[in-house]
Amino acid sequence: MQLNDLIGLDDTCIDALVRGAGVPPAAALSGSGVDHAGESHSRESARLTKLLRLELRGAEITSAGVALVATIGSLQHLNLAGCEIDDRGVAELTALKNLRTLDLSDNRDITDAAVDALRGMTALQQLSVVGTSMTVAAAERLRARLPHCDVRTVAQLGSARP
Repeated sequence: MQLNDLIGLDDTCIDALVRGAGVPPAAALSGSGVDHAGESHSRESARLTKLLRLELRGAEITSAGVALVATIGSLQHLNLAGCEIDDRGVAELTALKNLRTLDLSDNRDITDAAVDALRGMTALQQLSVVGTSMTVAAAERLRARLPHCDVRTVAQLGSARP
């Protein structure tokens, strides 16, 4: 099961989704995501234990919201690009032992301090830290710790940081 293209999502919506109350009306699902039309919200929430992919690009969630997402142990793919999370939010993700891909792009408050949490995520196969405040040196330390993981940085893309 996948939830993609979540619009208008914030901590309140994440809390409702994870705790089984369904997705509040303020958050709409569209595109290739799960369509709630004609489906009971509680029925959808009951299937969160089988959720493999969650796309939260641009959601307005805090570290508390990330902590709720981290309770979905089945997740294998998580997109948190542009969510304004920080190192504390990254640390919450260490509970996701099955996570294979993680996109943290465009979260400027993620710094070198996040390396300590990320290096313990040994199932990761792909990680993007493009557009974060993580330095190239820290990303290299992370690559050394997770040699099987493709760590994408601005330097890897060939563009200079401002």
